[in-house]
Amino acid sequence: MDDSNAFSVMLLGSDMPVIPTLCPAGVMASSAPATAVRCKRRPWKCNREWLMSNITEEERQKLLERNISVPKVWKPTMKMTHAKERMIRTALRKVRNVASAQRHRETQRTRVTMLETQLSQRDDTIRELVARISQLESVIMTA
Repeated sequence: MDDSNAFSVMLLGSDMPVIPTLCPAGVMASSAPATAVRCKRRPWKCNREWLMSNITEEERQKLLERNISVPKVWKPTMKMTHAKERMIRTALRKVRNVASAQRHRETQRTRVTMLETQLSQRDDTIRELVARISQLESVIMTA
């Protein structure tokens, strides 16, 4: 490894040093292989004010069940620690994920029910057609 550059890293099985660099979110550094350098994580998509003002009453109740208190009215002058914000975001993501999973299970149940009714209707149609074919074959055989 090159001693003059304290930040260079050697990849296993490679004799070329890789120099970690900071890069824009979602873009890999062009001077290094994709597996060697990772960019900093993108910031949250919504800011604190938007997050706090868009929590529904149902979500607020679920958060209270988890012993996480969220103010009913959020003012930009209110202070919140980064740890508290991270805890609220994590719990809110879990609450929303549970609700999403419940909706998905419900739509899956309705889809399965719909497919079962279509299948039974097709089975009935097939039975009717088979009976009609056998009736016509018996008419042809007797004629």
